[in-house]
Amino acid sequence: MTVKEVSTENPAENSDWGGPNIIWVAASKLSVVWIESQQPAKKGWSKHIADRFDWQIFGLLSVSLPFGKDGIRHIIDGQNRRSAAVQLFGPDVMLPCQELNAIEPVEAARLFDQLNTERRGVSAVDKFLVRVTAQMPVETAVHEIVRDNGYKIGPNASPDMIRAVSALLVLYRRTGPDTLNRTLGVLKDIWPDEVIATDAPILTGVGTFLAKYPDIDIERLKSRLEEEVTPSRLLARGRGRRDNEGGSIGANVAAIITTIYNRSLPASTRLV
Repeated sequence: MTVKEVSTENPAENSDWGGPNIIWVAASKLSVVWIESQQPAKKGWSKHIADRFDWQIFGLLSVSLPFGKDGIRHIIDGQNRRSAAVQLFGPDVMLPCQELNAIEPVEAARLFDQLNTERRGVSAVDKFLVRVTAQMPVETAVHEIVRDNGYKIGPNASPDMIRAVSALLVLYRRTGPDTLNRTLGVLKDIWPDEVIATDAPILTGVGTFLAKYPDIDIERLKSRLEEEVTPSRLLARGRGRRDNEGGSIGANVAAIITTIYNRSLPASTRLV
């Protein structure tokens, strides 16, 4: 794309605009002029961007046509990235922009809405798999544990596929690789053909139980669960207990597993 000559004195002269044009603009010439056409700035997010700044993923700011004697452009989308760049490089830093045909607040608001409504978000599964390809350490470690236990990460509902990647990551970070490995091993051994055996609340419940009681008899755990519940029944009981007791479904699944494990044990050896 080429930069088109535009009038900064009279934006109406640019009515034959055919963009978007890709241009470089000094940060000092970019501002949220029409605050009612944008969401409020998020200082915490701009600091987050600055702390992890990378020009390769900076992207294009979406800006209006220039107007007034100073040629200021309204930032339609990207104010937090502009703020991050200024924090690091000062107000004279040149920023890559796409120039959109907006010369008034109504059009700027419409474009902001479209940009942020029609933009398709990346699914948790896709993001996880991309991070594995990028060799990010946590995702790579989790992926190896999943694979070693005979599972795959993916979006489909099948007994050997796990979709609850957020639960896997939380469990890994909170309890460590050994607990995650034991959790998946238990589920694979007792419910290898059950699609919902690796739903987030069950992963969380079994993992929480194993993290709290690392020295339990793992064979007893597997036999008691296999004898007393199916994944769907365990999930239903977790939801019912949540409704009565509060807390998350996963935490309530862990409490139910404790009760199941303790059943028929002498009082002196029961888990508390």
